[in-house]
Amino acid sequence: MRTTLSRKQILERLAQQVEQKSPIVVATAGNGLMAKLIELGGADIILTYHTAQLRMKGLPSVAPVEGSFNEIVEEMAAEQVYVTDSIPLVAGINAHELPTDEQIINQIDRYVSLGFNGIANFPTIGFLDRDDVLVKQDVGERRKFDALNDAGLNQLAEIGRESIAKGMGFNHEVRCIELAHKKGIFTCAYCFTADDAEKMALAGADMIVAHCGGTSGGLTGTKGAKSYTGAAEVINWIYDGARKGNPDALLLGHGGPFSGPEDMDELYRLTPSVGFVSGSSVERIPVERAVIGVVKEFKNYQINR
Repeated sequence: MRTTLSRKQILERLAQQVEQKSPIVVATAGNGLMAKLIELGGADIILTYHTAQLRMKGLPSVAPVEGSFNEIVEEMAAEQVYVTDSIPLVAGINAHELPTDEQIINQIDRYVSLGFNGIANFPTIGFLDRDDVLVKQDVGERRKFDALNDAGLNQLAEIGRESIAKGMGFNHEVRCIELAHKKGIFTCAYCFTADDAEKMALAGADMIVAHCGGTSGGLTGTKGAKSYTGAAEVINWIYDGARKGNPDALLLGHGGPFSGPEDMDELYRLTPSVGFVSGSSVERIPVERAVIGVVKEFKNYQINR
């Protein structure tokens, strides 16, 4: 039986980590095995959303999907709740499928009933072609997409266009976080600009995740990611906005050149981050290395009788 965790309990756990100068580690999980291993490794939070499942299928994080993003997360819930013990599980919610407050609240309640302890704004349209993101993050030059990536980005772009046409846009993701906060649920917000972060912090987001681009490294990682210094500038810019909204919000970094434990010295040296959110950094890149390596060991073994 999983331990039921309240927002207060989660925040107390995380505050203890910060006080002990131990980094908060948040990791995504695309299946039950990954969730179990992440908890055994000592992570503080598991994020569950559709891109994690794509990575488990060997696909890029921005590959297109069929059907409802929220239903995919619901399907992922059962095995993760079953195999984990007390690590908080945070569900990605696609607010753009849910145009009314009532629909958002119903989806949040649905997630809680399935065993989730928190909500995150994912998938997010925050990285799409907005002038402030283009200037700071060089989106147009950041990576060259193959056909599969292009299809996934086009799908998200269409979601964004439809959402904006309905008068929602990124602000609808902010509203989703606000409604979850009002229900007393732990909230995690991906942000791409200082304005994003200020809005999310004011809405009550407990954790602000500064997204500085797709994760580099491995078989399907982002090509041409920013330098440590360039990525840190983006992260610090986002944090400036978060502090305006709520000086007490937890500030975590994600993406870009920060793709492995060997990169954490630079993240914590160049930014005031208290932790790191991993996607490919835990789910994909280490698995690629481990599986390829062990298969090579089996294959290179010489039979001598």
